[in-house]
Amino acid sequence: MLFLFCFFPPARTFVNGSSVANPTQLQHGDRILWGNNHFFRISLPKKRSKRDDEEQDLSLRSSSSFEQLDTDGDCSSEGSSEINFNYEYAQMEVMLKALGNNDPMQSILQSLEQQHEEEKRTALERQRLMYEHELDQLRRRLSPEKQHYRSMDRFSFGSPNAQQRIRQWTEEREAMLNQSLRKLREQIAKANLYVQEANFIAEEMDKRTEYKVTLQIPASSLNANKKRGAVLSEPAIQVRRKGKGKQIWSLEKLENRLVDIRDLYQEWKEFDEDDPMSRSYFRRADPFYDEHENHSLIGVANVFLESLFHDVKLQYAVPIINQKGE
Repeated sequence: MLFLFCFFPPARTFVNGSSVANPTQLQHGDRILWGNNHFFRISLPKKRSKRDDEEQDLSLRSSSSFEQLDTDGDCSSEGSSEINFNYEYAQMEVMLKALGNNDPMQSILQSLEQQHEEEKRTALERQRLMYEHELDQLRRRLSPEKQHYRSMDRFSFGSPNAQQRIRQWTEEREAMLNQSLRKLREQIAKANLYVQEANFIAEEMDKRTEYKVTLQIPASSLNANKKRGAVLSEPAIQVRRKGKGKQIWSLEKLENRLVDIRDLYQEWKEFDEDDPMSRSYFRRADPFYDEHENHSLIGVANVFLESLFHDVKLQYAVPIINQKGE
């Protein structure tokens, strides 16, 4: 039997994506993450029964790796030892677990799902009323002597078609929303991973900079030609430095900055005051924060030019919508 003991309570320790502080028994294939960069996988060879192998193979075929992380990440690795675990998988497992436990982003995702359900019910009712109105108009166009037979015929054949169209529309919308929410959930987990690493390094190097994940509407979704039906929000990074203003970075920008941050951290760890070459990191641009003037998007305004086509003078206040939908 193998147990994990945490002798240093402040140490960041995760087993299979869950934070642990008490002695924990480890099984074959369990994933251990110490701190932010030290990932281990337990290997305890033992003879396994053919039935265990068959159950494992069946479970692996029935679900993808990300779905397993989201639903049953607590399971020991006896049922997952054949999966190709790596560092990114371990970090993503931790982030997806954290996303489901008291994370503000989880409540946002739940509100998005509730909003979708409400919109779906409203849209279905609107579609039903529209088809009923069309059928009523068709009945009124028929002559009185043929109204009874033809209306019954149209109703019997039209109603199933209408129901099929509604059902198809609902299924397509549901699939699109589930795909969008799944993508948003993975992006938030990825953003949390980057933010956590950046905060650890910034705190250790005393950069007085804090990173936080927030949600915003993409600028492309604020124009009049945006695609309907998709989730509008995307994760963004809020950067704060003591005594400085707030900055909003994209996820890609933080990902690129992390490359420089890791290099700078490595040089800082190997810093030698007696070696002039080792002081070069002081002369490098600060990757933790943009000291120069940074222009932020205030909002997007849609100006329609149809009045120019008709040569009509029109004066109106153009609304500017920011990336929070205000």
